[in-house]
Amino acid sequence: MLAAVFGLGSQQTASASELTATFNIETETWSSGDAASNNCSWSGTVLTVNHGANIKITGAVTGGRRIEVEASAVATITLENVSITGLGQHLSPLLLNDGAILMLTLVGENTLEAGHFSAGVRAPDGTMLRIDGTGSLTATAAGGNSGAGIGGGNNEIGGDITINGGNITATGSGGAGIGGGSSKSGGTTIINGGNITAKSSGAGIGGGADGNGGNITINDGVVNATSTGSGAGIGGGSGASGGNITINGGVVTAAGYKETNAGGAGIGGGGFGLGGGTILISGGTVHAAGGYGAAGIGGGRSTLNAGDGGDITISGGAVTAIGDDGADGIGRGYNSLNAGTLRFPSESNAVVFANSISDTGTSNKTGGALALLGQGTEWHGLNTDLIVRGNITVPDGYTLTVPFLKRLVVWRGFTLDTAADGAIQNNGTIYGNAVGSVSGNAVEYPSNHIDLADNSPHPYGIGWTFASNVYTILDGANVTVTGTSVGRFIAVAASATANINFENVTIGGIGTFTPLLLNNGAVVTLNPF
Repeated sequence: MLAAVFGLGSQQTASASELTATFNIETETWSSGDAASNNCSWSGTVLTVNHGANIKITGAVTGGRRIEVEASAVATITLENVSITGLGQHLSPLLLNDGAILMLTLVGENTLEAGHFSAGVRAPDGTMLRIDGTGSLTATAAGGNSGAGIGGGNNEIGGDITINGGNITATGSGGAGIGGGSSKSGGTTIINGGNITAKSSGAGIGGGADGNGGNITINDGVVNATSTGSGAGIGGGSGASGGNITINGGVVTAAGYKETNAGGAGIGGGGFGLGGGTILISGGTVHAAGGYGAAGIGGGRSTLNAGDGGDITISGGAVTAIGDDGADGIGRGYNSLNAGTLRFPSESNAVVFANSISDTGTSNKTGGALALLGQGTEWHGLNTDLIVRGNITVPDGYTLTVPFLKRLVVWRGFTLDTAADGAIQNNGTIYGNAVGSVSGNAVEYPSNHIDLADNSPHPYGIGWTFASNVYTILDGANVTVTGTSVGRFIAVAASATANINFENVTIGGIGTFTPLLLNNGAVVTLNPF
């Protein structure tokens, strides 16, 4: 039931009404009505938000005042320029009691600082927290081995946390930046957007010290996750595994800590941990750097042969993985004999840079490109095209080589570039926005021209895409079409407005298909020559 309610996203439950009033926690005043009429109660110290409430909170306080959401309540709170600091031990500025579901919207600049043994926003196992908005939130735990910035308090598993927006800085203290409290796992963390900075002596995102990573999914957003101890940037705390980590998009930077006796992976297991866990990367721009003796992606440093590489699948995106001395870029940490498994599935469209990999077998690598430091580029799979949907920067010391008869497509909106000492050797075809140091064949850039006689068309141009023998004209396009086609035709996207210039065009061999199809709502100005 909780998951079903929470999954409604912006369409909230019937019990969560429109915004009713604003409570100033500093002056203890309501903009209209009183606590009871706004589904709340006020003790003089604690504002309890009850089921169905939808309120805004403002004001800056220190020394005791705080917010709680009652057990099993579904509520909406907007924080606008709120500051709550100076709390005593075990007290959180914002606590979700068991079973609570909170939609939290951020406006302005907000600061929540916990007392020792608690969390900046305490959302433990059994609660659900959704964060959105355009404002900022600085959520901080304090006091050594204690709570997460956002998530569990001391010795608490993290709850179900979803971040859709906002500028968020979450700092744990023994717990994770976002995730589990000290000694506990990360629960479930989903990031769909926003600008997120998460750091702790546990994992940046994932488990607290000695807690595994839990379930972590990053779909979009800008994410910077760092451990300042023996945890992973994203994954397990010290002595723990990475859990289940999925990255589908966004710009993700994750780093372990080098000034420790056993660092965690950038993404994966903590130092002295039980391995990298299960890691799936299907898109985005990912940069992972291991801490002392740890892999960039995979296992942390181990003295017990436990920092294995885990089960890693990379099927998309632009990924850079740098392991520390004695560890691999992707795979095992220092002192581990278990390489783990690295897969590039046949449908992979990933470009991966690593200083080394542990699993060098080829049977499970049937797609994607892997550039190893000082060893050139391995182009896996039989497909001619590699289509990358992410920004790629070839790191210093690496050369990305596109082989003869292969085509690297940089999808629209993304860029292929090189660092100062990185290089690109184009022996095949590079199509898209490529800049930086490119040698060999010239880069081919998108245009608004469709040549129907081209038997190997590019997958997109300016104002159009091509797939499954169909050129799709996009909204706002002004394209010129030439040539003779057998088996390929043109469709205008639904609701698109476009100009199409035909010059000596012949389309045939398409059976029952229409040579020029206008989908629902399309408006076309056709200029035949």
